[in-house]
Amino acid sequence: VQDKYVQGKFLDTLKNMVLSDFDIASEFVSRLERMNPEMQSKKEIAGFLELFKVIPLTLKQLQTVHPWVTSIAKKKLGKDQKDVVSEILSLEQVIPAITSEVMDTRKKAMNELSKIRIPSAVFPLLKALEDDHYYIREQVPKLIGNLGEGAVSNTISALQHEDHRVRIGAAEALGRLRFNYSVEPLIAALHDEHRIVRQNAAWALGRMHRYFSGKTLRKENVLEALENCMRNDDYLPARLNAVYSLGELDDPKVIKLLLEAMDYPEMEFRLNATHGFLKLSQLVPRDTKEGSQIIDRLIVALSDDAIRVVYNAVDGLRLFGGEKALEAVQKIKADNDPELVELVEDAIKEIKSMLKRQRSSWSYYERVHVQLRDPDVIEELIPLLMDESESNQRSTQIALGKFGSLAYDRMIELLADKEQNYLIRRGAAATLGEIGDKRATDILIETLNDEHDDVRCNAAWALAEIKDKRSLNALLKATNDTNWQVRLNAGAALGKIKGKGTLDALLKLSRDKHPQVRLVCMSFLGHYKSPRVLPALDERLKDQDSDVQKMARDWIKHLEKKE
Repeated sequence: VQDKYVQGKFLDTLKNMVLSDFDIASEFVSRLERMNPEMQSKKEIAGFLELFKVIPLTLKQLQTVHPWVTSIAKKKLGKDQKDVVSEILSLEQVIPAITSEVMDTRKKAMNELSKIRIPSAVFPLLKALEDDHYYIREQVPKLIGNLGEGAVSNTISALQHEDHRVRIGAAEALGRLRFNYSVEPLIAALHDEHRIVRQNAAWALGRMHRYFSGKTLRKENVLEALENCMRNDDYLPARLNAVYSLGELDDPKVIKLLLEAMDYPEMEFRLNATHGFLKLSQLVPRDTKEGSQIIDRLIVALSDDAIRVVYNAVDGLRLFGGEKALEAVQKIKADNDPELVELVEDAIKEIKSMLKRQRSSWSYYERVHVQLRDPDVIEELIPLLMDESESNQRSTQIALGKFGSLAYDRMIELLADKEQNYLIRRGAAATLGEIGDKRATDILIETLNDEHDDVRCNAAWALAEIKDKRSLNALLKATNDTNWQVRLNAGAALGKIKGKGTLDALLKLSRDKHPQVRLVCMSFLGHYKSPRVLPALDERLKDQDSDVQKMARDWIKHLEKKE
């Protein structure tokens, strides 16, 4: 096939087939026997070599393929293809050495296997798990973990091996490979008769957490299996690994189990549970019931006899943050432990920084305090009206407005104080608009004459929100303001309130020199039943601003339909 895209799709399909069906893999190898390498193009050879990167060939298959691979080794292939050829040839030589009676020979074989990345290496590596020497066996899971997806199915099969040493290594290797179809076999391995198999399976399940997002049933199965292991297994390390893996699941449902583990007598349970709390800090807000439970338990853990548990507790409180966490960490006496001193100092610094950021965030107050209408927060929010971020300023105005009558008097006081920072007064004017109390009309009318453009602008906006007809004359006058934003807000207010003289003002503003003023004021013109409206709209069809033109066209169509 000449089309590279079609070639690629063919190879991908064939890879999936040989990975899922051993008979197809065997057929693939048997066909290679009948191939004459001299008759094959480099492109075709390269395609077959791609498959060797995922097909785990048995010793028998390697021996079948060996002559074919040997004959193409001298061809001018790419580096990646040469590497595959080299690894196949090396593997065929290494396999007999892995069962040598000479320890040094087996060590050298393991060293060679560490350089081989093709999945076929899984067979000699699984065989090496039967070695009597621990040095050999301990290396195997890490090496299998480097082989990729092609090694998974055979490693899963090894969980059924009669030799418990093979099952032990296979369980760890699956945790290092981290492919999702290992989950169910590993759950089954939690019931293995050998305790270390169960220990490794519990650890490996925690390594699969990246596959659980959106797969509720699978996560529920794992959670239930680990819960059962944590509570009922008769081997302590298996139970400890179950607790550790529960903390890796990124699911609030594990909180109850981790809190339970904190009450177990062995220190390692508390260590693994607090580690799980660290992971949950990104998932569980501290102002929830669950977050509060975790913080309370971490504070208790600050007095733990095991210093490593204390380290985790300090780190956890640092991540959750909040006033309660800060107060608890500040009370720690860590004079005799330099590492703890550093942890405490970092935690205090970070929690304070976090609190400062939260206090400058209107959403924090809206969520935690504003909904409770806590009047003490009003004074804390006022400085945020001067925040360097205009978005935060606006959000603070909205938050203060939610206090309603509780904030009204204070906003009136701030607006009336000419010595106050103009940003505060500007924010107070907008907040009065958010509150919507008509009692503020008089002071807002007065504020339309303020020396600061921004203050006048927000006063006009607030009057638009309050819609008190007493403000009409002042707003009509404000349509002549030198600041275009004041004119815009005054026009919008007139459009909302309606009354004597408002149409004349809007017609005048529809010819304003600023396009935004023209646009906003024209949005109200179509609501007036006056013969003067259509000519004004026709005039704007030639406006320099395209948005104004579109607004005029839309209104004309609308009005013509009504006629």
